[in-house]
Amino acid sequence: MGKEVIMPDGVTLGVVVRIKKELPQDKIWMVVDNQGQESVVPIEQIISVANKVVLFDDLSASLATDGDSRCFR
Repeated sequence: MGKEVIMPDGVTLGVVVRIKKELPQDKIWMVVDNQGQESVVPIEQIISVANKVVLFDDLSASLATDGDSRCFR
């Protein structure tokens, strides 16, 4: 928790505030807070975790165009 979440180009999405698991689908999500607005990112989008969490490039496009309620809360 508390790790900064970034895209490969350096754009910051926020900070990890918790991990969420959906038992029926056996999916794990990372809840990211950006100035009070939370978004939910599937852990499959993670490229690496060190000082920061780096996500795949295609995530920003899917978050911007995806109307799925799992992406934004």
